[in-house]
Amino acid sequence: MQNYLNIPRFYKKGMVFLAILVLSGIECNTAFVKNATIGAVFGGGDVRCTYWPPLETARRIVSDQSDTIQRLHQVPNSSIQNIIISEKNRLGWFSKKCPGRGFLIIQTWANHEERMMMRDIIGDDRYFFGVPYVMFDS
Repeated sequence: MQNYLNIPRFYKKGMVFLAILVLSGIECNTAFVKNATIGAVFGGGDVRCTYWPPLETARRIVSDQSDTIQRLHQVPNSSIQNIIISEKNRLGWFSKKCPGRGFLIIQTWANHEERMMMRDIIGDDRYFFGVPYVMFDS
């Protein structure tokens, strides 16, 4: 005699597997969860895509603010590793969110106090002179 109680369990497991598969596909195409996690942990990742400038504008703003970047490098023990504009082939977790748009990424070894000093130099915790940014330990 067959146990008919196992059939619903089979369907439940199949539905859970299918839901995980669909959600994984959505995450691979949107990077929503990854962006939300990075934004919550490091800050700055919650700026909506419509507020990101085009890549060329972001590059121009960053190059125009070379004196501010020098001041960031002069923060004691900040050890900035890299300051880059997110591009499609560089750090995909941001560029996948808004292709063709610029986002500033500051990789540093700074502790919390040093990062706060750097944010004071920038003057904003979300925008580097109009370009959204995130600062995190590399």
